[in-house]
Amino acid sequence: MAVIDLSKNENPLGPTPLAKDVICGYLGRIGCYPDAEEGLRADLAQLHGVKASQVVIGNGSAEVIELITRSAVRPGGQAIVPDCTYGVYRGFAERAGATVVSVPAPDWWTYPSIIARTVNRETQVMFIANPNNPTGTWLNAYQLRNLLSQIPEGVVVVVDEAYQEYVKEADYPDTLAWLSSFPNLVITRTFSKAYGLAGLRIGYSISSEAIASRVKTYRLRFPVSVLGLVAARAAVRDQEHIRASVAVNNAGRAQLVSFLRKADLRFFDPVANFVAVDVGRPAHEVARKLAADGILVCPLGEHNLPSHIRIAVGLEEQNERLIAALQKLL
Repeated sequence: MAVIDLSKNENPLGPTPLAKDVICGYLGRIGCYPDAEEGLRADLAQLHGVKASQVVIGNGSAEVIELITRSAVRPGGQAIVPDCTYGVYRGFAERAGATVVSVPAPDWWTYPSIIARTVNRETQVMFIANPNNPTGTWLNAYQLRNLLSQIPEGVVVVVDEAYQEYVKEADYPDTLAWLSSFPNLVITRTFSKAYGLAGLRIGYSISSEAIASRVKTYRLRFPVSVLGLVAARAAVRDQEHIRASVAVNNAGRAQLVSFLRKADLRFFDPVANFVAVDVGRPAHEVARKLAADGILVCPLGEHNLPSHIRIAVGLEEQNERLIAALQKLL
């Protein structure tokens, strides 16, 4: 029985065929160091309506986030990290020498007011995943802009939009339009999710030119591979593949939500390509039994959600197989 991996929030369609074709054409170049990144930076600048000098490319968005953290933190500084979010924020902040302040988020609606009260003179960086991983909760435009307006300009605010392509809610923030208003804002995005290039490790940030210039001083000389650069450029050119991926995700997400409602299971309302579900019993046990059936999901016990699992949206037949296994198990 083939294993279905619904634990990492990958695009079940994989990358655009254009990326695969260009990789085959560049296999003869893997003995050479990568060319300069100006081409990909220019492509991203055109796609997002910014200057190429505002874009920083790295080995996945995780590396870019680490570089931003290192550039922002000074000895004695403080980093604000919400509870129940992407684990690398805390690790990178601690490794940079910051004191990490955890902000409780009993629900995402109250989070902005809590985080605003937490900022003090020692605060140097804060992290907001929007949508949040692993819960899928998110801040709308009013909430996020109101929060940013309360943060001093000396505090770097990292808004991680790894799942941005999947979110189609009308009041989801257009953070790119806010860069001129908030010079301390840094937006991070990735090619690992909707673009389907997780194995090639490509991510980037968009910020003011001043922050981008500072972040670049912490980079390695060749952080991204030859194949990663050319595949990412091909992926940017094929926005139709992104639209197709989003359409498949929307259908699969509706399929899962319909089942969860009929099964009377509680879950965080999903807007990205995954759903966090309360299975009403220890999550690691459910994950183990599903794995025995060849279905991998992510238990969320380490995020203080001991009875929740995170399920990535798959193809229709993959979702059906998961649903059948959950029905049998629960």
